[in-house]
Amino acid sequence: MTEDCAARAADIDVGSVAGARSVSVMIPAYRAGRWIAGAVNSVLAQQLPAGWTLEVLVGVDACPETFEAARTIEDPRVRLFEMASNVGPYVVLNTLCDHVAGDYMTFHGADDEMVGGRLTAMLALLTEWPAGEAIAGTWFVDTNEALQPLRWHRSPADGAIMIHRRLIERIGGFRAWRCAADTDFVIRALALGVEPVTVDQFLLLRRCHAQQLTAAGTTGHFSALRAEYRAEIQTQIDRLRAGHPPDVVQRCTAPVARMIQRAASCAE
Repeated sequence: MTEDCAARAADIDVGSVAGARSVSVMIPAYRAGRWIAGAVNSVLAQQLPAGWTLEVLVGVDACPETFEAARTIEDPRVRLFEMASNVGPYVVLNTLCDHVAGDYMTFHGADDEMVGGRLTAMLALLTEWPAGEAIAGTWFVDTNEALQPLRWHRSPADGAIMIHRRLIERIGGFRAWRCAADTDFVIRALALGVEPVTVDQFLLLRRCHAQQLTAAGTTGHFSALRAEYRAEIQTQIDRLRAGHPPDVVQRCTAPVARMIQRAASCAE
């Protein structure tokens, strides 16, 4: 399955993404020590078009076990940030936005893995649009902990979109919620006329387990907190339908306790 998806992604015309540009992949991580290396390595294995560079920003949300697992990744393209306190994944992403070097940015789960060709496929679509005028995604597969397929989704995951950094300037960042802020972000973007574009290929493996946001007791699909956020999202949708402009959210960020980046070797 993975090899077939990668082969199809390689067939995409990337002529429109030539030039000296960069893409930043941001990974918020909490209690992900078992999977963080696989998640990051699946990003580092992505092949980009000529002239493009990659950086990976991992934001560990005050979880020593995950931080120690992540710091074993020795690649100069990876920067590791440790939050001074636990703030939730979306405040982590807001904080990482202050440190990105890339023109384009995408979000990736610390327990998920990218299929080969995913970044190039999304870039090929997104760069056809003016900066900040589109969001890109791919189809995805829910898997078990061993990455064996469970469910195939012919739609993008809100938490794994790619955008140009100018979109953050237009609508602000993520709300400082513990879950569902990615869906809120997408709704606000679409309300401004931002175009959703999708690669019709299964290029993301989303690992399902008891600790993930959509399954955990406090943030899962049937939690009281998620129900509260759903109600807020529905209120916003109703306001938008009534002709009100979308909210521009002030980015809530958090202090970083430390940052680690491996030096490039002389051979590199």
